[in-house]
Amino acid sequence: MMAIFTRMKDLVRGLPVLLLPLLLCACGQRELARYRERMMEGGCTPWLPEGPAARAAIAPLDSTTVPDAVRARFSANSLRMAHAIGVLPELPAYIAQQATRPEQRTVEQRLAALELKDRIADRCDRASLEISALASELDCEEEKVSQLADLLNAIGSRRETRLTIAAIAVGATGAVVTGIHLLDEDGTSNIDGAGIVFGIAEAALGAAILLDGARTELRHPRNALRAVHEGSDPDGIFPPSVWYCLVQPRAVAGGRRSLRQELLERWGAGEGTVPEGDLALCLGDGGRYDAGQLETRGDMFDQLEASIKLVKQDLLQLVQELEAVGR
Repeated sequence: MMAIFTRMKDLVRGLPVLLLPLLLCACGQRELARYRERMMEGGCTPWLPEGPAARAAIAPLDSTTVPDAVRARFSANSLRMAHAIGVLPELPAYIAQQATRPEQRTVEQRLAALELKDRIADRCDRASLEISALASELDCEEEKVSQLADLLNAIGSRRETRLTIAAIAVGATGAVVTGIHLLDEDGTSNIDGAGIVFGIAEAALGAAILLDGARTELRHPRNALRAVHEGSDPDGIFPPSVWYCLVQPRAVAGGRRSLRQELLERWGAGEGTVPEGDLALCLGDGGRYDAGQLETRGDMFDQLEASIKLVKQDLLQLVQELEAVGR
């Protein structure tokens, strides 16, 4: 009975050693929670539509309704962009006005041409600002999750180092204590109890090293990635003109493909670059992420941002062709 009591006392005395892995991990979790709170407080300012009209989806372009004179002067991608930003109906009048030499125009004709040119330029400038605003929001989201992934990696690295040192220290301490007990000549020491305590502690530290790295909770009910994947934008994350250019096919070297199709092929689970489990997490309302999954989400935002910026190439092409009509 006395031997059992003595072993119980040894186990109780060794309890702080058994709790050491939890204490080593708790500091990193508190640091992560504070960082996440500060990061979420700042947020990324979203593009906000002016009203229901600003959210209205743009119908696909019916190419048969485009006048021959307009089709002859503008490329397919420029017509697509002109339709997206709402200047396509203005192009026949613009072409007709530019056909008259400036010195041959009346004052009224010059004023009308100037007003029309200003309206088209304003639409182009607004579209450029909308593209830049959306790209800035996506870049902010990408930077936010990338920084959080870097912090998780740093916490995981420190945690692994500390647990490894602790395991070495516990093992060495256990060997020393056991050796002292063996050298004790009075025979009152309980070697078994000490061995159990240090054995459990060392096993716990080893198991903690092998466990998955740090994770963090990340919520994202406003999810641009999900809108692209599902092909609908009920939350109005994208300006209608940008969304139209993202989902409607454009003329490319291999035929007609949309930017959204190219993104889905890169994201597709299985044959794509994003693991199926990570894709489901990134497309949902949020969940518990590890560093690798955060990096995956950051990469997806980076790819989406790049696709949005490609819309500016079509806008630039439209502006260049408008200038060519005026020359």
